[in-house]
Amino acid sequence: MQRRRIIMFCVAAAGVAFLMQNAAVAGEGLQTQTRQDLNTAMGNEALTIVKYAAFAQHARKEGKIALAEILEETAKSEQRHFDEVASMYGLLREDWHNIANAIVGEYAEYNLSYARMAEHAEAAGDREVAKKFREIAAEEAKHHKDFQAAVSKSLKPD
Repeated sequence: MQRRRIIMFCVAAAGVAFLMQNAAVAGEGLQTQTRQDLNTAMGNEALTIVKYAAFAQHARKEGKIALAEILEETAKSEQRHFDEVASMYGLLREDWHNIANAIVGEYAEYNLSYARMAEHAEAAGDREVAKKFREIAAEEAKHHKDFQAAVSKSLKPD
């Protein structure tokens, strides 16, 4: 089991390294610190988008429509920021690259990240958290499978 995980980790790491190298080519000419800052900005913007969407959803449940709307509008603005930064970074590329990135990312999430986090939570006695991590891992595995199945379809013109 441990050997299998090591092999899976190496495969995922190689995939991520390949995709990051391709992103580096897309952002050619950028200095190392600039690339790091763009990467940090993408993480910050992505978290902000999701956070504001969750805040808006909560506000709607509480009947605070005006608050929900301002949060949703701000999330849209943050999405534009993310798109701009991601483009400069070289994240947004040809469709084949984007779907490969998605496949590798989902694989790493379900097979490495959530599996490890579930083990940590279980060992700490946080069984409900471990259960939720396993449920999320199962959803991520489905995403991975769906992306793999969609490769031949998504690369053909509509």
